[in-house]
Amino acid sequence: MKVGFNLQRKVILFVAWISVPVVLFFNPSFGGLFSQSGGYSFFDRLGILWWVMGLAGLLLRTFWLCASRSVQTGLVWFAKILTDPFHDVKIYHMAPIWLLRGQWLDPMDDARHWQ
Repeated sequence: MKVGFNLQRKVILFVAWISVPVVLFFNPSFGGLFSQSGGYSFFDRLGILWWVMGLAGLLLRTFWLCASRSVQTGLVWFAKILTDPFHDVKIYHMAPIWLLRGQWLDPMDDARHWQ
């Protein structure tokens, strides 16, 4: 969710993200959003709140980019954020095996050396 944000906006995002468990700790109902007898644990409620926060951030950023830049920019950013995890798995799925084999640095066999 933080991709496409400048440093100042990332700081605000992280402060909001870290404030959720603090507020939830001192106010378990989170302002009446959760009932006291709902059966949710602290971590269940935290997960729900972080999920909603991430979804809200994704949608608000998409709408903002659609309004301030263009609809295409907003939709491309939205698609990029949704597909990034799958792309990362494709790229890095062998990394744990390479680390276990002792290969701590990429040998960059595919890179050409400039003479």
